[in-house]
Amino acid sequence: MNTIGPQASQDTLQAPFDVAVIIPTVLRDTLMRAVRSVFTQEWPGRVQILIGVDVAQGDRDMLRQLGAECPDRMALTIFDPGYSTAQVHGGIYHNAFSGSLRTVLSYAANSRRLAYLDDDNWWAPHHLSDLLLAIDGFDWAFSHRWYVDAGTQEPFCVDDFESVGPGRGIYAEKLGGFVDANCLMIDKTKCHWALPNWSIPMLPDGSGEDRNVFSALVKQHAVAWTRRPSVYYVINPDSGVQPIREKIFAERGYTLTKPQRAKSATFTHQNERINEYLLSNLTRKLHLGAGTNILPGWLNTDIAPHSRDVLALDLTRPLPFEDETFDYVASEHFIEHMNLSDGIRLLGECFRIMKPGARLRLATPDITRLLALYAAEPTELQKRYVDWVTKTFIGGASGYNPTLILNNMFYNWGHRFIYDQNLLAAILSKIGFADLAVNAVGESPDPNLANIEKHGHIVGAPDMNAYETMAMKGRKP
Repeated sequence: MNTIGPQASQDTLQAPFDVAVIIPTVLRDTLMRAVRSVFTQEWPGRVQILIGVDVAQGDRDMLRQLGAECPDRMALTIFDPGYSTAQVHGGIYHNAFSGSLRTVLSYAANSRRLAYLDDDNWWAPHHLSDLLLAIDGFDWAFSHRWYVDAGTQEPFCVDDFESVGPGRGIYAEKLGGFVDANCLMIDKTKCHWALPNWSIPMLPDGSGEDRNVFSALVKQHAVAWTRRPSVYYVINPDSGVQPIREKIFAERGYTLTKPQRAKSATFTHQNERINEYLLSNLTRKLHLGAGTNILPGWLNTDIAPHSRDVLALDLTRPLPFEDETFDYVASEHFIEHMNLSDGIRLLGECFRIMKPGARLRLATPDITRLLALYAAEPTELQKRYVDWVTKTFIGGASGYNPTLILNNMFYNWGHRFIYDQNLLAAILSKIGFADLAVNAVGESPDPNLANIEKHGHIVGAPDMNAYETMAMKGRKP
């Protein structure tokens, strides 16, 4: 074995790690993504990553690259004997998937707590912290998982019928339930005799060793679970027939695609906050300029976040997302803080990152509403609006004076450009948006866009905010 990384000195290695991660591999290109998902774990403690090479179907240079990327609190231990321990590759053990590697590495790991990861799957950043919290006081623990389409590398549903724990799911009657290896954490000081089962398959084709491990754990040991999915499990149509799973997918309308040959599966995003959101939300919604309006289920962003629930994002720069990422993009009282050229560029970026059919919603002051204040006979609503703005934001003046209100809108709050409906619609149309229309603040036939505007409540006058604001919507064809 060879250990590399910041925690690789002999004195450092001797101290047991908080957790060890066991990864058997045939050096597929997806190994990079799997290990990087360990590198981005939120758990602040020391982590030992043990990679066992079964057969080298890929380039060993990726191991050196991963060693160079290893975070300060981690060590990377490589077991590369130069031969396979699996019969299918000429070895001794009948287990077709890594032979005895998981057993060997489990015993060799310098930690009592072990987690397992296949080289074609990956974890959410909260995976280890969730499991370490759950396993405290128990012998083993498990998380739930997302199913991922092999062709698109996108999660498409949470597994709620297969890897769901003891006494549950489609294997409850026959096998007492099931937990996938990628979802497990084991305390090996308490579950010592379960570890040889990693080398013993249940089925004639050399698979099913994970079911043997599960059976041993269920029979003898106390279990806890995290209650949320944190594993991304890739369904490969070439890996064999799974009739029950395929039947359930068909009933739910899921059609899987085959992996693209000679194309590396991407690590969705190097920023773990962005990566976590994109991989954990089947409907992806981007909130620009969130301020203090934290929308549940949205990726809330702001240049100066007020809380940890908001991601820092400078919208004067290109958006750090791939093309066709989001189903919804929204902002409220933000775009008027950019000059016209920056605002147009941002809207073009929004179009780029939106999926076909995705929806855009922009709530921003409407200059037409302000110019209407110069009417010879203002309405009662207009009078109340002028009185509210004057008393709340201007001071030192009284009476009905629309010029004060207009200058306040242009020059206070860091505003740079105020739109009207026609200009904003023309810009969006030129970019490529269709089905442009204006809704009342807070109102939308789409439940994902209804009641998302909160600026009126923040300033303490929803009706006054509704007067000055237009909420324009559009769709990417």
